[in-house]
Amino acid sequence: MHRLKNQYESESIAQIQNLRRSQNGNSEIQELNIRKLKDVIEEKNFEIESLNRQLRLKSEEMKAE
Repeated sequence: MHRLKNQYESESIAQIQNLRRSQNGNSEIQELNIRKLKDVIEEKNFEIESLNRQLRLKSEEMKAE
């Protein structure tokens, strides 16, 4: 009986540790995805700003004509 209890406890501890590792891995993946999305957002914002500058220049050119 004592042996079964020890086996159950060690298996339970192993499952808990595996779950914690899995959760940590998921958190790291989520953080990486967030960083990637932030980079994409920054790139798109830069593109938008660039296009807005081009539009302003075109608008000024058209007003000058």
